[in-house]
Amino acid sequence: MPLHKVLEPAIKLAEEGFPISQTLANLLDTEKEVLGKWQSSRKIFFKTTAL
Repeated sequence: MPLHKVLEPAIKLAEEGFPISQTLANLLDTEKEVLGKWQSSRKIFFKTTAL
């Protein structure tokens, strides 16, 4: 199977996101101050909006 076909589902999840449990949502909410300290984690865990 070609590599691009193998990676296709993972790329789609990375680009479009996926649902998480309420438990994980609560944990991320609790840790948002820590996650927001670094630009690299902000890019992953925080949505950005252009005005």
